[in-house]
Amino acid sequence: DTAYMLLISSNKNYVLATILNRCLIYTFNAYSKEELVSITGCDISDELLDVCTTPGQIKISSGNFDKLKNLCLTIVNKLEKANLSNALSIANKINYKDEYDKFDLLVFLKVLMKELYNSYRDTNNDKSLMLYNIVSEQAQRLFDIRLNKEIFVQHLIITMWKAVKGV
Repeated sequence: DTAYMLLISSNKNYVLATILNRCLIYTFNAYSKEELVSITGCDISDELLDVCTTPGQIKISSGNFDKLKNLCLTIVNKLEKANLSNALSIANKINYKDEYDKFDLLVFLKVLMKELYNSYRDTNNDKSLMLYNIVSEQAQRLFDIRLNKEIFVQHLIITMWKAVKGV
C-alpha cells in the first residue's frame, strides 16, 4: 500500500527545508482578477483586486476595505503627530488568528505601501518615501516561519514612528 500526504502552503518559505527536501513540489499560479471575481461571486472594486490575491483575503477585506484605506491614510498623514501609544494601537486592528473583524496583514501592508507611494508621488514628501522603503524592506520578513506577526507589526510601527520623529 502507498500513502500520500499533501502539504499546502501559500509560500514554500513557510515550510522547513528538511520537509521540502523530501517533497515533490507543485507550484500553482496566482488567481487572476477574473477568477477571483467568479470564485467570490462579489462585485469587487479594482482597487481591492489590486491588493488581494486570494478569495480569503477578499472575504476578510471586502467589507472593511474603505476602513483599511482610511487607516492607512491616517498613518500616512498623522503618524508624525501621533504619540507612540496611539501609533501602537494600530497593531490591534490586524488579523493574526482568523479574526474576520480585523484587517488581513498582507493586504494591510500592500495598501499602506500604495498610500505611502501615492503620498510621495503627489506631494514629493521625502518622509513618505522613507516610510515606503521601511515597510517594503520589513515586509520581506513575513516569509520567516518563526515570525510572530503581532510583534512584527508592533516593531514595524515603532520603526516607522521613530523614523518620522527623527528619533
